[in-house]
Amino acid sequence: MSEDEIVQEASREKPRHIVITGGEPALQLTESLVDKLHEAGFFVQVETNGTLPLPQSIDWVTCSPKSLHLSIQNIDELKVLYKGEGDNPEHFLNSLPKKVSGRGPRLYLQPLDTGDEMRNRIILRDTIAYILQHPKWKLSLQTHKLLGIK
Repeated sequence: MSEDEIVQEASREKPRHIVITGGEPALQLTESLVDKLHEAGFFVQVETNGTLPLPQSIDWVTCSPKSLHLSIQNIDELKVLYKGEGDNPEHFLNSLPKKVSGRGPRLYLQPLDTGDEMRNRIILRDTIAYILQHPKWKLSLQTHKLLGIK
């Protein structure tokens, strides 16, 4: 699909907030596509693992890191997968860049989905317990999975 075709397809929808995700979007995302989406009236959000640079004109960056080595400078939202009791998401905070405004990102923990319903319940319980002890973190849920939507 060309950039113009992407914008045309996205423009069929009424909401003007687009989230670019799936795999690693920084592998394909260009400044020109972001500019075209902006011209069509979109707020452009990206969810990335943070290992590759992103176009500068993105409106909102959600980083869900897989490692501590990040190549992006601005993060609006940090979403860390929580593996359960004993996991320490705090180590991701030391590797984060500060936003231009000087504020750090919003912090979210998402319980890891193991595919095992019983294990997932334990991880969810542990995630909530961690957040209650560390209130700077907020809970992020994959609602479609909880509702059984694929």
